[in-house]
Amino acid sequence: MEIARHHQTPELQCSNSKLFALENNGDNQLAHLDGLFDEIQLASGNPLFTRDENPEYLFLVKKGLIKLQQLLIDGELRIIRVVRRGEVVGLRGMLQEQPYRYDASAMVPTTVCRIRIEELNRISTYNPWIRQKLYQRWQQAIDQSSSWLVDLSTGSSKSRLAHLLIKLAAPGSNRVCHMPTRHEMASMLGLQSETVSRIYSEFSRAGYGSKLSSKRAALDLDALRGVIDRK
Repeated sequence: MEIARHHQTPELQCSNSKLFALENNGDNQLAHLDGLFDEIQLASGNPLFTRDENPEYLFLVKKGLIKLQQLLIDGELRIIRVVRRGEVVGLRGMLQEQPYRYDASAMVPTTVCRIRIEELNRISTYNPWIRQKLYQRWQQAIDQSSSWLVDLSTGSSKSRLAHLLIKLAAPGSNRVCHMPTRHEMASMLGLQSETVSRIYSEFSRAGYGSKLSSKRAALDLDALRGVIDRK
């Protein structure tokens, strides 16, 4: 597999409100948000927020990965979703005015853009287009969560791991993936760590993934999609 061909994705700028858009239509409306985002850096494992905390900010991942963990009835923390570059965190708490239902923390060194919810509420009261944009973002997050649940909890173990690796690939990069630990992947898939390690080793030997660093890998996404198609 050729690793050298993967390309860098354009850098998001927290000062540019267009990072919040889902499409180009109405970008001029987003100028109301210019200068309201600031940037925070999170080391791997550092919390973004905790469950039952009252929301103060809406967050957008600029670089890295944020994992969302929910406390199960048996006391286990389960990773329910990973938020990637360009995706939003915290919309439910804002739009429903409810405390967070899960913990959010950095899976790898991560940069996050944030904007105060009170600022967004103030602007959206006289700009319904921005309020509509927030609901579109929320619907996108719901769709992603549904896809995450179905793809990672059904099918064979190999198919589920292939789905996970594809979802972790950086948007626009086609193949670069920030690699969670085997324990984290097992938590997301509901599998044993030993099972994940065995299958990932099989994928590596088959040329479906090559290590770039301790936390990054280059993936053959077409080959991984082939694994899913063969389920």
